[in-house]
Amino acid sequence: MKVFISAFGRFHAFDLAEQLNNDKHLYKIFTSYPYSFLKKYGLEKKQVISFPFLELLSRFRRFIPKFFLNYYLEIIYYIFDNLCSLYINKNIDIFIGWSGFSLKSIKKSKKLKIKTILERGSASIDYQKKILEEEYRKYNCNINIPDLFLKRELNEYKLTDFINVPSNFSKKSFNKNLKKKIIVNRYGVNTNQFRRIKKKNNKFIVLYTGGLTLQKGSHYLLKAIHELDYLKNFEFWHLGTINDEMNIFINKYRTNKIKFLGHKSQRELFKFYCQCSIFCIPSIHDGLALVIPQALSCGLPVICTENSGGKEYIKNNFNGFIIKSKSSYSIKQKILKFYKNPKILNKMRNNTRILLKDIDWCAYGERSIKNLRKVFAA
Repeated sequence: MKVFISAFGRFHAFDLAEQLNNDKHLYKIFTSYPYSFLKKYGLEKKQVISFPFLELLSRFRRFIPKFFLNYYLEIIYYIFDNLCSLYINKNIDIFIGWSGFSLKSIKKSKKLKIKTILERGSASIDYQKKILEEEYRKYNCNINIPDLFLKRELNEYKLTDFINVPSNFSKKSFNKNLKKKIIVNRYGVNTNQFRRIKKKNNKFIVLYTGGLTLQKGSHYLLKAIHELDYLKNFEFWHLGTINDEMNIFINKYRTNKIKFLGHKSQRELFKFYCQCSIFCIPSIHDGLALVIPQALSCGLPVICTENSGGKEYIKNNFNGFIIKSKSSYSIKQKILKFYKNPKILNKMRNNTRILLKDIDWCAYGERSIKNLRKVFAA
């Protein structure tokens, strides 16, 4: 079984490639990253087809005028997909392409009778657009999912043989005709990199890592923290970037308990996780937030919404809490439960250890290969 992977950007593509390569199933990976970056995943140069100039062009997007940005990105993605299609041949058994970047490659694969899997890391794009537009409209903000991106991705859904998603939340967002194509396989985490070290403070610290955005429900979290400002020995840490749309909420809910620590490298993140008490991610939309298994691997119980994909990892009252989205009240109540009950907190911290073997990338790889064998035999 020879598998060809195509992914613009990083996502979890390199982890998937590593797992397939370990089991001798990786044919090649087509990527916008340079080979030097994939070397640490154990891949040989002959297995990597790389066009890093496209990644550089994509990262120049902040210099592109807004009126032209969507067309600029469309051109880059179109070039990537068309270049990829040139490398697809009859030696390949299964093509795995990332959604939004794979339409031409899927068409080429279908002509050659190669089985195709579209990798979609979020909810269905039409559902994503709907749910986010509703939220952004409340605050007179715009969510940028252009119709030309929407149309291309919906065509990918229609043409591909299978669609791989990371959570049942994602699966439920697809229409009935597509659900029969859906494969669910939750992501993993590097448990060696995200490891436990001793907590060196006696503060109760709530952590969130990732972009501070409306999509992540960050405004509901900030409101909850603001309302808990009276608590002693209490802080909230944010690691990551902050979108401009959040400035109004940062000013509104400003308190000395909120610490914005900025972007940190993947290598450093575990040090911050391990100095905190719990992790909270209040997403309005996420296919499956990779920060959830990262937090669990570092021993943090997790508060997350149903829309975060967190149900794939979190069991209520065992290693965290699943709450409804768009509810600062629910966030506040669960934080208080941990804060007021150290025994519950410690019990759930201990429970995160039980799942470690089942949340690493090796477990993800085993499930992936099992699913691929079924696709190959279909």
